[in-house]
Amino acid sequence: MVITGDHSWGLNLEEALADLDFIQSLPGRKILLRGNHDMFWDAKKTYRLNEMFRGRLSFLQNNFYAYREYALVGTKGYCYEGKDSPEHFEELVRRELDRLRISFELAAADGYSQFIMFLLGEVDGIGYKLVSSDYLRFRPERGAA
Repeated sequence: MVITGDHSWGLNLEEALADLDFIQSLPGRKILLRGNHDMFWDAKKTYRLNEMFRGRLSFLQNNFYAYREYALVGTKGYCYEGKDSPEHFEELVRRELDRLRISFELAAADGYSQFIMFLLGEVDGIGYKLVSSDYLRFRPERGAA
């Protein structure tokens, strides 16, 4: 299961531990993609989270995870809401694109040529499918529409 962002309101790791403990108690493999509200998660220290939660949770940022013949990559993305200057918005978009590029390059270097990409934010021109649990009444949707 890939959980795309906003895992905890905790401002630091200590405050987020109860939420992360709950997530890790769920059945199956859990891969977490950083969200814009995940203040506990320092993007430059993702490797530390992966070491700390090894075998229980996997944190997806500047890296990839294998699923069958696919490399799972992702970033939180960034959506312009009119709050930032155009220059600051461009800087944030470039940062997220760099993070995504790193993930693709690492996966390709390990021999992957098929990818599944996860984004927390929107990207213009891409169709989206609402798969929120409450919208689906907690019944997983299978396959493409």
